[in-house]
Amino acid sequence: MAMELFVILALQDVPSSDELNAAAAKLSVPVVWESNVEILRHTGFLPAKLAGIDSGSEVSVTDYSEIKSFLPEHDTSNIVDPVVVSFRWGGDFQEASVSMYAAYVLAETYTTLSFEPQSGIFLSAVQLQEGAMAMQGMN
Repeated sequence: MAMELFVILALQDVPSSDELNAAAAKLSVPVVWESNVEILRHTGFLPAKLAGIDSGSEVSVTDYSEIKSFLPEHDTSNIVDPVVVSFRWGGDFQEASVSMYAAYVLAETYTTLSFEPQSGIFLSAVQLQEGAMAMQGMN
């Protein structure tokens, strides 16, 4: 079963994989994404290494209007030109960890809202970090 995580952020804040890697390093996140990838234009699997082990997740960027009606009450007034970065993975805990770490890095670096549609809840940066660490430890 595929799982998904949505991160809402400003269009201008969608980083490249190199910018994501730099922010992850500052936060001591054990993920390195493939370099030279423009996430805004990328659709599909984005390779990464989680603590030196091959992993990754599917990544795509869509217009915020495509998911807005599916979300519970929320406020995006502080996010200019919002878009949605979607992270998608199968049943692999390492891919789940990579996705949650990516959302955590975005949340700590930019103004974001992170939504987990399977549970129907918004997640804080702390919850994303804790989830990423828990998933990493399950393999």
